[in-house]
Amino acid sequence: MAEHCIDCGKILLGRSDKRFCDDYCRNHHYNQLHRDDNTFLRLVNKIMKKNQKILKTLHAEAKPRVSRQLLLALGFDFRYGTHKANQDNIERYNCCYEYGYRKLNEEDYIIAKIEH
Repeated sequence: MAEHCIDCGKILLGRSDKRFCDDYCRNHHYNQLHRDDNTFLRLVNKIMKKNQKILKTLHAEAKPRVSRQLLLALGFDFRYGTHKANQDNIERYNCCYEYGYRKLNEEDYIIAKIEH
């Protein structure tokens, strides 16, 4: 009895344990199985990249001290980040990749490039 590709249904030739007719079908099948997981990861990574870009731009413009309102106006999302880090073993920063921010008071934040 002939086996069929589990993605496109074509008859398979070759090894008896073959499941896909080619790499395209194998990748397509995997991507369909993990579509929901990948969609969520892409969304979160997009938010974190945007946060990183905002911090990087403000840091490059020599604006180390910024208001919460400015960050929000630029689209910064405080819910997402990559890690927490200490700068100079003293101050704790919330980070988005290589840039971090920390709260100075209720309205102001300081931005720094975190050296590893």
